[in-house]
Formats: sequence, C-alpha cells, structure tokens
Amino acid sequence: MIRGTENEKISESSALLDLISDREINEIMINSHEQIFYEKGGVISKAPKVFENANDYNRFINQLLSENNIIVNESRPIVEFNIGKELRVSLVKDSISHQETVITIRRRKNFLLSTDRLVKVGLCDKAVMNYLKDAVKQKMNLFISGQTSSGKTTLMNALIREMDASERLVIIEDTPEISISPDHNAVSLISRQQRYESQAVSISDLIKASLRMRPDRIILGEVRREEVVQFIHALNTGHNGSICTGHSQSNQDMFNRLLMLLIESGIPIEAAKFQLGRSVGLMVHLDKAGGKRIIDEIEKVIVKGTTIQFDKIISIDKRGFGYVWHNNQNGH
Repeated sequence: MIRGTENEKISESSALLDLISDREINEIMINSHEQIFYEKGGVISKAPKVFENANDYNRFINQLLSENNIIVNESRPIVEFNIGKELRVSLVKDSISHQETVITIRRRKNFLLSTDRLVKVGLCDKAVMNYLKDAVKQKMNLFISGQTSSGKTTLMNALIREMDASERLVIIEDTPEISISPDHNAVSLISRQQRYESQAVSISDLIKASLRMRPDRIILGEVRREEVVQFIHALNTGHNGSICTGHSQSNQDMFNRLLMLLIESGIPIEAAKFQLGRSVGLMVHLDKAGGKRIIDEIEKVIVKGTTIQFDKIISIDKRGFGYVWHNNQNGH
C-alpha cells in the first residue's frame, strides 16, 4: 500500500508497484480496475493488468484512504492528498464518475532545472530567458500560464532561483511543487482539506496569513478560483515581484479568466479591470509542440485610462525560425 514513502507497502499488486517505481512515469491514470493508463516521456500508454477485479480495486481504495486518514463519502466525494514527498493523489468517488472510482497519481519532480538548463533543453532561447531574468530582478509581477504539464512550475522554480537570497519569500501551494534553496529567507504554506477533526485551510486563508509574515514576494503555485481576489489584493498592496501560474490556452485567456473570477466575487467590471491591470506586469504562456515544451509568447500588460492593452514582447515564429521580437525589443 502507498504509505509514508512512495514504495513502502505500496500495494499487493506488483504491477502497480512497477508503475510507481518508474520515475520516468509522470502520471498514472486509473479510470477503473480494467482501464489504467500512464504518461511517460510525453506519451500516454495503457498499462498491463494491475487489479484482478473490481473487488480487488475497491480493497486497494479502502486501504489507501484508511492509511492516509482520508474520508470519502457523498458529502465529500472528491479528495486530493499527498503521499510522501513525490506523489499527489486525486480521487473522485464512483457516484460522481458514474463508473468506478477514478484515481490519478501525479509525480512531483524533485530535480530542479536552472534557467541555463531550460535554454539547453529548448524551452526558449537565451535572449528570451535573459528577458525573463531581468523582469524578475526588476520585480515585475509574473503570471505563467499554459496547459497541464507544459512546464509552468518548472519555469517558476528556475526563475525563483534568480531572486536575491535576502528577499523574504512566502510560497503558497495546495501541493508542494516549489523548491527553494536553504539560503533563501523563505517559508512554504500548504493548504489542506478537512480531515476528521482538523480544520480545512484554503489558499485564500494562506494568502491572508502571508500578509502578516512580511513577504517581499508572494509565490502562488496556481490560481484557480476565489483566491484570486486575495492574491490581487496582495499584489496591489506592494508585494512586487510575485509569481503565479494558471491553466489557460493563451495569455489573454488567462487574463480573462482572472477578470471573470474578480467579477464573480462582486467587484464591478471596471474596477476589476483596473485592479488586475495594475497587478499583472508580465504574462508568459507556455505550450507543447511535438512533445516539446516551449515558451510560446510573452506579453506586457499596460493600463491606459480605462482600457487594458497587451504589449506583445515575443512570439514563436510558426514557420520554425525561432522567436519574433516585437516593438523593437530585440532581446533587450
């Protein structure tokens, strides 16, 4: 069974143990006891037989939940939790999936890539990375967007390493994916769902708490919903140089999602635009092309009166000739 460490009593199924033990496998997707897939090297494949039958799978689920003190019932049919330092588990009860219980196990990458290494593996070229490093040093607020597994957290980790070690960082996540050098004056806060007698602690709660911890920069692992209000408020109160990631199809899609969340919280649209425009300095979008992660575009957000403008800095040349620099930036 999975408990404590990733390979300790992981399961009576040696097939599942093999999948978990393979550190090149980033994600295991259990749709049912018969349908199990895994992602390795950017390719999704169907796994061999893991569970004998549905009863065997249900025993695995019950043991998994019991050993990690997790409650799943009709009032709490969706749960997420960590196992050890590497694995993140998402579980959706069968009453929600309308089939068998769905489990997704994602591996956290423990190794960190430097900005130089990211250039070497092709995330972007040196001029683009230097531009981002300068933006970090100038304490611009960065929003990094992209689809799942596009490299958002990898880029964030690399850019954080470019920050001055004397700056106080408060890192806020729902699962620990951001790693900081011990030389940094940094604290990490992790949200949690309610477990038995323990109180739930949301991302919004942690952002509020971070403001009383004297942060120079706030690092938010991912913005999803109501926490955007607290985060934008934090940015507007002087915490320049903060970084956040989010899922989106483009920079403007990310901006519009943030704007929609502010409006849904009750903020009038013009005020929401103004607050968001003032808070977001630079938007960086990542994409995957042919299994390769790349920085697709970088745009600066500019407020002019009551309008928001996107000043494009770079974009990918779709003909395969590298990056196009806009507005006479020329990599500087």
